[in-house]
Amino acid sequence: MLFSSCLRVVLLLLCAIVISCRGQKFTTGTCPGLNSFTTATFTLTNLVNTWREVARTKSIYRHDWKCVTYNIVAVTPSVKYTFSMTGVKKGGGLGRAAGSMDVFNVAGGVSGAGTYFRITTTYGQKEITLNYYIVRVSIQQNYISLYACENYLFGKLESAIVLVRPALPDINLAAALNSLSQYGVDRNDLVYTYTNECL
Repeated sequence: MLFSSCLRVVLLLLCAIVISCRGQKFTTGTCPGLNSFTTATFTLTNLVNTWREVARTKSIYRHDWKCVTYNIVAVTPSVKYTFSMTGVKKGGGLGRAAGSMDVFNVAGGVSGAGTYFRITTTYGQKEITLNYYIVRVSIQQNYISLYACENYLFGKLESAIVLVRPALPDINLAAALNSLSQYGVDRNDLVYTYTNECL
């Protein structure tokens, strides 16, 4: 009797984790203190572009998408942006999603330690909102590594995205990917969505 009660509790907890993960990485522990990268600041006007998503944590909503791009446009510069996301599905069809990015804690259109993006992505009828901090950005503004984390039950839910502009040098790509390790997200945790087959 006691065993079956414990089993039910464990199953309920597992169900709660799976339902709430939304494609994020779940690990034990609590979220680290989050601040955005300040060695090189990001100029918000540079968001307006077509970005390639070279890597991200796994997602149940687009687990098989490749060649993913974000087309970002300004609604209110330095405050609000919208984006359309496209990718090629495993079966050959086109995957589409859309969303918005609200920017918080920006001074003079440039990112600071407290800057984060509240990114809301809509997949069909499903909407996901996460707060992403800037883990690293290049001086040339040609890549941006983003990380989100929220405490949940006895662990944390994490999500990471690496966006680059076309023709990013390999040395910069390595720096963008390696920067996530400071939050415990290593290369094995990532899905590589923009490979040579996309070029």
